[in-house]
Amino acid sequence: MDDGLSAARAVRPLQRTPRSGPPGRGFIRLACRNAAGSLALTLGLGAGAALAEDGVVKLEFVNCTPQMERDITEAVALAATAIDQVAARLSSDKEHPADVAAIARWLGERTSRFDILKDLKYLAARLDPDQLPIVAECRPEDHNVFAWTYSAMTGEGYISFGMPFFQAPLVGGPDTRMGTVIHELSHMVPGIATEDYFYADHQIQGLARIFPDAARDNAQNIEYLVEEIFDRLNGTTPGVKFIARSAYPGAHPPPVDRNRY
Repeated sequence: MDDGLSAARAVRPLQRTPRSGPPGRGFIRLACRNAAGSLALTLGLGAGAALAEDGVVKLEFVNCTPQMERDITEAVALAATAIDQVAARLSSDKEHPADVAAIARWLGERTSRFDILKDLKYLAARLDPDQLPIVAECRPEDHNVFAWTYSAMTGEGYISFGMPFFQAPLVGGPDTRMGTVIHELSHMVPGIATEDYFYADHQIQGLARIFPDAARDNAQNIEYLVEEIFDRLNGTTPGVKFIARSAYPGAHPPPVDRNRY
């Protein structure tokens, strides 16, 4: 149903009524240039994977603790970096077999890298400092949904984040915090305006094989493609020690450290 609310990875029906949120909204300017060195070192990505340095995007927070604000800020900064890196990779003169395989897996064999570059350009533009702010609402009481958007209902672009988002690793494999931001951005960006047709791996890979045009319109397909190529470029694969978050040790689902928030 096209009611302006795109629910990401929902496993139960959501209340589809927009909320303005209680008082207490704060805002932060995400200065990627200043954050680049420290976060890249934390991730172990090295100088070649420094965070996006050109421009800032304004984030406004609703109901978020300082730690949640940092988690979202990191994810948005790294999403900008991932979009830039993947776009640069797909723009190169040399076509890499691993990239061709990833595109075929997630978006279909008939999808060209130039089609994907158009989508990445739209995503990058949404993080431009001249764009309207992204409003981030924290919903830690919701344990069933990573995130969902109200983009069609506000001029700003409104993303709500559930507890699974904060439990997810920043990078390394599918369903990361970085990838979740890219997923939600793809819903709100004119020129892409993705849907949520399917979420499961076998479903979205089947969509890519049979209906590649629909796969390109499915947010999960775009997210998984960017995550896979970014991980390969930076060595951020599941199980790599530096991507584990100490606040959430263990496997799926990790326990919630309520003292953290």
